[in-house]
Amino acid sequence: MMEALMVLSIIAILAVSGINLMNSLFTMFKQNMVSNELIEIQKNIAARFRVFGFYDDIPTDIEDWKREKLLPNQMIANDEIHHRLGGKVTILPKYKNENDEHAAYFTVQFDDVPQKTCFVIGQINWTMSQSSDLVELQINADEPFVLPTRTSGVEKGDDKALPVKTNVLMNACKSGNNTMIWTFR
Repeated sequence: MMEALMVLSIIAILAVSGINLMNSLFTMFKQNMVSNELIEIQKNIAARFRVFGFYDDIPTDIEDWKREKLLPNQMIANDEIHHRLGGKVTILPKYKNENDEHAAYFTVQFDDVPQKTCFVIGQINWTMSQSSDLVELQINADEPFVLPTRTSGVEKGDDKALPVKTNVLMNACKSGNNTMIWTFR
């Protein structure tokens, strides 16, 4: 009888461990999907910029997003754009100054980003050939992290510099429903 209880206990422990492992793997899969969605949005809008030369006419209508195939299909549901974890996604042109005629930047905002996912997608390395398309990352309503340039006032390696330091990013992704806003040029 004791042997049977021990065997059942071992089976129960293994089952719980297996379920936890599967949940962890599923969460990592979703985090990677959210990362890929963000990268694809940035890539597609940057390609669109090379054709049009500005970001002023980023689509506002969901049908235009579908027609131009700028988003992964799974992101569009109920005539809104959502990331894989269900939060709303907003993509808008951004002007340097209020007097500018054309938008030199665009923003991608992900709402309701879980803490672990915030940490994962906050670490995406946007650098390509010694430069970056990412100029700013804002998490929640905190002061944004910026690309270190001569005019930004932020030095490479500062706590407010891109890429964001791991410990600083952990503090920034402090809630279970973070809002993240990337500004790309």
